Amino acid sequence: MISEKEKLAARLEAKKKEFEADLAKAKADSLEDFSQKSKELEEKIKKTKAHLKDVTHNFTEDVAKRVNDWLK
Repeated sequence: MISEKEKLAARLEAKKKEFEADLAKAKADSLEDFSQKSKELEEKIKKTKAHLKDVTHNFTEDVAKRVNDWLK
């Protein structure tokens, strides 16, 4: 059975991949506002990685609530 920690980590990993795909698509589309869009997506990826680190290394109910709220 998958633990709550593993589920949350998997959701974060999926969200990170979604942001990375959006970034790759923006690059491919050569959007005029690519620079701003790129910065926004890179910041989201960075935040996702930080949450993933919290979940894998410091899993508590507070971390789980914060991450779940952020994922909504």
